[in-house]
Amino acid sequence: MPAASAPSFPALDAYSLRLVSGRSLWDAGVAVSRSPSLAHLAAPFRVRVNPTDLERLGATSGQQVRLHAAHKTCLLEAVADAGVPVGSASVAFNTPDGGAADLIDALAPVTDVRLESVS
Repeated sequence: MPAASAPSFPALDAYSLRLVSGRSLWDAGVAVSRSPSLAHLAAPFRVRVNPTDLERLGATSGQQVRLHAAHKTCLLEAVADAGVPVGSASVAFNTPDGGAADLIDALAPVTDVRLESVS
């Protein structure tokens, strides 16, 4: 059988970041959110971005930003994280106030987002 060709993804423009998502141990799942001793461990809805990208976009760590995705816009805290690759934004999947599921376009091969500083 011939090898499958690599999928093609749209190029990023100068203002977009590629959204990546992951899970955390302490999220807004049923087991954690219904346990009084664990519920406070769930991290809030934040976007982690490489410090280089935050600076380029005119935002700072701890600042509120408006994150625009294809079908949703939300207000959340930006956190500088050197572990996030340049050109990417990382959002946890299941947080108490929302998560990546609200932002991901399931019909698109990738989800690109834009950050806007909120004064």
